Amino acid sequence: MFLPDEKLEQPSLDPSSDGAMVINRLYLSDRTSQSKYLIDTGADVSVITLTTASKLLPPASLQLFSANGTVISTYGQQLVTLDLGLRRVFKWPFIIAAVSQPIIRADFLRHYGLLVDIRHGRLVDSLTKLQTQGTMQQGNNSAIKAVNGNQISSVAR
Repeated sequence: MFLPDEKLEQPSLDPSSDGAMVINRLYLSDRTSQSKYLIDTGADVSVITLTTASKLLPPASLQLFSANGTVISTYGQQLVTLDLGLRRVFKWPFIIAAVSQPIIRADFLRHYGLLVDIRHGRLVDSLTKLQTQGTMQQGNNSAIKAVNGNQISSVAR
């Protein structure tokens, strides 16, 4: 049996949100666009925010839902090239959605061999062994789930 030397920290509960768990969130910045991406390994899809141009697109059939059940409108996909400061660029199809911040999900991380280090607030590239420092912020658990018609998409693997 393993007994840690230190007392384990319990997740804090935010009393203002009816007992919702407050967790640390990792954000990384794209050096090209200066956009701040939430690293959310529990989200079903990677999303980018609406731009002025994408607001002119008709809504897509794919519906997204926030953790509290709110419907999030989508407007198609866009291939995005990210520079996360790891000496290589990353191209990935993101869903354009009416969200407040762009989100990177686990399949992007797995595809490129990127490891999330929440303890130290960084992302580690398993290919180059380089790391990039992110910023940590507290927030509620708010994963995005996807539904297309009556079929639920597969959960991030």
